[in-house]
Amino acid sequence: GLLVPRGEGVGTLGFQFVSCMFPERAPRDECVLLAYYGGAQNPDAASLSADEVVAKVHDDASKMLLRSGAPQPKVLSVRTWPAGIPQYNVGHAAWVQAARDALPAGLVVGGNLAGGVSIGDCVLNARVCAQEVSKVLRK
Repeated sequence: GLLVPRGEGVGTLGFQFVSCMFPERAPRDECVLLAYYGGAQNPDAASLSADEVVAKVHDDASKMLLRSGAPQPKVLSVRTWPAGIPQYNVGHAAWVQAARDALPAGLVVGGNLAGGVSIGDCVLNARVCAQEVSKVLRK
């Protein structure tokens, strides 16, 4: 997949080539493409209809990925998450640390708000939380 820098002037944040990761999810001559559109810097995107999102993503993909004259996509679904991926603001790390410092002994903070939004970060944070809980339970 790819992430699209904001400076490119498109609303699509990124694409994942799902059928490259999971070839059985598409016929041999087709590709399953997952697009992320909108984001914290484009809050109006949440009010677009599914057809409008499809048209905008196809236009963006035509500029960056697709050959000239590519057919319209076969859309499997359009899902919207008004809150989307957590957006860490300036000072977030200090806020998380203050929250952790204020917790009573034995209570831990985990999840994507505390250690990163990627799956890898969440898994790593879960391991750290599990180790902290294990220490408490051994006492």
